[in-house]
Amino acid sequence: MAFVARQGTYTNADGFVALRDVYLDVTPTVRAFYESEQQRLSKEHPLMGDAWLQTTRALSAKITSDLPLIGKTQAVVTVQAQQSIETGQKPVGISYREMLVTFTYTQGRWVVSRVESKVLAL
Repeated sequence: MAFVARQGTYTNADGFVALRDVYLDVTPTVRAFYESEQQRLSKEHPLMGDAWLQTTRALSAKITSDLPLIGKTQAVVTVQAQQSIETGQKPVGISYREMLVTFTYTQGRWVVSRVESKVLAL
């Protein structure tokens, strides 16, 4: 839950550097994705432009892989989250998302190797 909240909460006020908070907990492939996201967001919402903030709150989480995990090298956790976007011009937009976070056990620890997201139609 903490990972989903961290990876989905950032602002243009600091150039989206909050995305770097997840770098230690991910594989190089996922890290490259977040680095490109930081660049894309910085272009779309420049520091000198209107204020832009996205906040993600993890609401629930469930291990959706077969249990027990002992001896396994992958696990999937499904997290439901609330996401809000605030801008200097528009009111807050709120959506609900389901995140599938795949963890891979490597070098003695679990790291995120894949993140999938879809909007929940409520």
